[in-house]
Amino acid sequence: HNVTLQIGGSDQWGNMTAGTELLRRKADKTGHVITVPLITDATGKKFGKSEGNAVWLNADKTSPYEMYQFWMNVMDADAVRFLKIFTFLSLDEIEDIRKQFEAAPHERLAQKILAREVVTLVHGEEAYKQALNITEQLFAGNIKNLSVKELKQGLRGVPNYQVQADENLNIVEILVSSGVVNSKRQAREDLQNGAIYVNGDRIQDLNYVLSDADKLENELTVIRRGKKKYFVLTY
Repeated sequence: HNVTLQIGGSDQWGNMTAGTELLRRKADKTGHVITVPLITDATGKKFGKSEGNAVWLNADKTSPYEMYQFWMNVMDADAVRFLKIFTFLSLDEIEDIRKQFEAAPHERLAQKILAREVVTLVHGEEAYKQALNITEQLFAGNIKNLSVKELKQGLRGVPNYQVQADENLNIVEILVSSGVVNSKRQAREDLQNGAIYVNGDRIQDLNYVLSDADKLENELTVIRRGKKKYFVLTY
């Protein structure tokens, strides 16, 4: 394919030089390789498929929301260093961010700016704003403020249950059959303790029955148990 230069991580040096040897032997051409330092986190763990933490540029593989969350969740020890590697912010700007970040690390300023810059660079400003909105609405539990398309992006990967046409939609029954809880006793306890939400609304009535009104855009229902455990019912 007339490729004469390959760029890759330093751990791929052997594979890359094998490619130059192949070019020399098969095509009588000279190939060149450039390696870059392998990017690792503060624990020494590298980025990549083999570690199960790959971030894809393709939105079908890593949605803008998932990419936003990935950068928001990097460790404090990595956040400023990653700003230097993955963004086009100047070193002066990053130094200002570092000072503010170290003065109030709990506000996660470095992670927020890192997530903003990378998502905007890869997917554009609208995708960043959407990812931020999904994050804020899910955190607040405002399910009904999001479209089904946004919910599918924000809740991709959470447990999903296909509701059957003839299924009992009593809240206790559906919590058990969908796997939200393990038993009717647990379902009743969670409901009475105010730990169950349907589309963001707290449900405490043991006799509550899911209806068409609970189907967002006639496609899905979002159940939350506690503060962060989400489940999606699809129809």
